[in-house]
Amino acid sequence: YAETEPVEHWLGPMQDQFAQDLCRLMVACNIAWWAADHPYWTYFWSKYVPAAQMLGRARLLDDQVAGYAADASTILPNRDKGQGRYIVWRCYSWKNIAMKSIVLSMINVKFVPHPLHSYDISAVIKNAENLLEIVLTEILYCTNVLGVQVIAWCTDCSGEALKMCRPLHEWFPWIVTVECWAHQIDLVVGNYFKINVSYIKGMDKAIEIVKWFNNHS
Repeated sequence: YAETEPVEHWLGPMQDQFAQDLCRLMVACNIAWWAADHPYWTYFWSKYVPAAQMLGRARLLDDQVAGYAADASTILPNRDKGQGRYIVWRCYSWKNIAMKSIVLSMINVKFVPHPLHSYDISAVIKNAENLLEIVLTEILYCTNVLGVQVIAWCTDCSGEALKMCRPLHEWFPWIVTVECWAHQIDLVVGNYFKINVSYIKGMDKAIEIVKWFNNHS
């Protein structure tokens, strides 16, 4: 895949802008980072955009993604020129491909979601006390780093999550706790599928397809 003709590569701002847009494209289209090291990926871009200097996975992650992460803490405060906004904080848990239990925190600012942090809780007890520790850490981060004020907290209505709400109100009496209705509807739909054998067979096939995509992306 070597170049057959000499090409003057982009330098400075143009190359930097290309790398940034390429990073955004991969994230928006859910393209795995290992694709940046694939020979045909390099061939495609060198053929149709020969002036661009292609970056491998390591360079993209180190130069671009790390930069986005460093800038993320300045996005929310700058939007309001230092004045804090009121936000809704959410947390959800699931198992990743490696079957580890992950808790993700997210805030919602004027209907726009902003993912914050993820926590691997596989090795700890899934109880209200440990969940409260995560919640307090996130609230302090939102207040001290992002400069926003949490006014509501949303999650599923599992027993430990509901139990955690009581000490949370003792720490922050003004925070409103609400249930995630998307999660509740998901439970209802799951119960509906269970009473119909044809639905169960169809869901089993769909799950296999989803697993295949998860393990090959």
